[in-house]
Amino acid sequence: MTQTNTVPSPSQRRGVWRGMLKQIRRPGVAIAVAVVIMLVAMSIFPGLFTSQDPNLQSILSRLKGPMFEDRSGVLHVLGTDQLGRDIWARIVYGARTTLIVSIGAVLVSAALGIFLGLIGGYVGGVTDAVILRLIDMQLAFPVILLVIGAVAVTGQSLAALIFLMGLASWPTFARVIRSEVLTLRDREFVEAARSIGATQSRIILRHIVPNVLSVIMVVATFELSTMILIEATLSFLGVGVQPPTPTWGGMISEGQRYLSQAWTVSLFPGLVISITILAINTLGDELRDLLDPRLARTEN
Repeated sequence: MTQTNTVPSPSQRRGVWRGMLKQIRRPGVAIAVAVVIMLVAMSIFPGLFTSQDPNLQSILSRLKGPMFEDRSGVLHVLGTDQLGRDIWARIVYGARTTLIVSIGAVLVSAALGIFLGLIGGYVGGVTDAVILRLIDMQLAFPVILLVIGAVAVTGQSLAALIFLMGLASWPTFARVIRSEVLTLRDREFVEAARSIGATQSRIILRHIVPNVLSVIMVVATFELSTMILIEATLSFLGVGVQPPTPTWGGMISEGQRYLSQAWTVSLFPGLVISITILAINTLGDELRDLLDPRLARTEN
């Protein structure tokens, strides 16, 4: 039996990179890439984007509109909140919190979901049935309610929040990976590996995992935007990251009481959340199109 491995060849990988560069030239994709790069830079080097302390209060400067200059000559580009804190500074420093929590939660959910999806899809039988029932049980409860209930029991530490968000979201990875493995486990290259005596763990790691990496990347991209929204929702409800750490959802929650006096307090963090999710989803769509073998173009 001839062994046929579906791992992309170097020429195919070069084609993917060329496709990515070509897609970036499109205005919408270029803007999405710029937004994501800016968010990452803001989270790593917030001092490059603002010189203001996000927790510095000034009652005399509270609830001011955009382009407000206080008595000391400091310009508040997006205005100030109910405690006189600079809104732009809090958005910048809130990016770090959002990305840490969201990326950490995606890693946790990916680790658990990929493991169970690989085992269930490849082994099958009772093991697969048990994993499917666990997935069904998990999906029967909304993620937000699960996390709120768990946080109420375990506390509101950053590590606990990351772990609980990831633990509540693993079925997405598990279902997608399981379906991919089901289509791969009976392929010729897997049968060839079995015929030469390869162990199940080697087959999974050497032949199955490389063929589902592209799917993992796409799912992780969309899950990241979901986690950002969940983190913002939890902070808005008061069960996420606690003050004084700035969070986008917390800013919206704090500002809703003052919408009639200063609509900018809630508007700007809400816009940032929307723009961030739109940019990540746009990149996810493009990544899916590039990595989908049915859409990939072969080199002439």
